[in-house]
Amino acid sequence: FEKQWIPYGYDNREHEEKSKEAGRKMLDTYFDSEGDVFTIPAYIEQFFKIAIGNVRFEGRIDRIDKLPDGTFEVIDYKTGSSKKADFIDKDLQLSIYALACRDSLKIPVSKLTLFFLEDNLKVSTTRSDSQLEAVKKELLEVIADLQASDFHATPGMHCGFCDYRGICNYAMITLQK
Repeated sequence: FEKQWIPYGYDNREHEEKSKEAGRKMLDTYFDSEGDVFTIPAYIEQFFKIAIGNVRFEGRIDRIDKLPDGTFEVIDYKTGSSKKADFIDKDLQLSIYALACRDSLKIPVSKLTLFFLEDNLKVSTTRSDSQLEAVKKELLEVIADLQASDFHATPGMHCGFCDYRGICNYAMITLQK
């Protein structure tokens, strides 16, 4: 934990120390709850790449475990507190992970799990092939809408705070006035 700790992105030293201590507590709770039956993951930080329409989705899946029946469980760790069960049934990230496992990694997934470290709570769901096809269809519609959209800049006072001000020609003109 100490060796892998990244000391950047915190408001101040106190914020970093509180976050580090919370991380230690989460790890202690996690390993205490696992007991003597720790499953060795089949994959950790598994990279994937899938194409949906003419858009490529890339990412990393936190953990994938092989289950006794030969199928796999995708586990995505969350550092925040738990969500309602109905949220997980519609979680787009888990759906994309399931698509990636099916279409890119070629492994059968029977369980999709969000593991909320703060609460030490695992919440699981599934996706059928028909649900995954519906997600693909929905993503294709969103992609088409985005590609057909017109994203004209709307310069103004907010340009000084915009994350893109360094590369946006409109912001550069507005900020030089």
